Amino acid sequence: MVPDVAHNNPWADTHPITVAHLLEHTTGFDDIHFVEIGKDDPDITLEQGLAFHPHSRVSRWPPGTHMSYANSGPPIAALALERIAGQKFEAYAGTQVFEPLGMLNSTFRFPADSHLLAKGYAADGKTSTRYDHILLRPSGALNTSALDMSRYLRMMINRGRLDGRQLLRPETIARMERPATTLAARAGHQFGYGLGNEASIV
Repeated sequence: MVPDVAHNNPWADTHPITVAHLLEHTTGFDDIHFVEIGKDDPDITLEQGLAFHPHSRVSRWPPGTHMSYANSGPPIAALALERIAGQKFEAYAGTQVFEPLGMLNSTFRFPADSHLLAKGYAADGKTSTRYDHILLRPSGALNTSALDMSRYLRMMINRGRLDGRQLLRPETIARMERPATTLAARAGHQFGYGLGNEASIV
């Protein structure tokens, strides 16, 4: 957990929040609140976004016991990544994820070539809807194409390999797909989230 990100974990002494909890949605936090959904700012930083409304980040049970989807977890992990890498999450994703995968039309920011975006329309089929800038971009602001996403999926299916290159180790992919921190996962049930990926093995 990033120490200066405001949160309330009553079990911090015995159950501190880890990066795995953030990515597996096992912090016990609420999902983001409506006020966070309504914030529309294309230039807000992760620090500013996380400081905007910290009240959704209260652990309702000891972290690492149950899974409950919370969009505030991945952005905290992304902020930790920014601090370690010394660059913004969006830039890191570009050089370390999108470029190696050949995902040439993918970004966590509003695309510079906005004419490439599919347009959304209201129920009347005529009124176009505006682009919503997501407050905590690492949780769900990926703008991509079907072709780019297919390259990511091919890499996942091939256990980290794409176009003859091993980009991630097979065991890394396996961990991304395997829940580990919940009571259920420790009892052998593979339902919930791995490191950012939903898993359901019955």
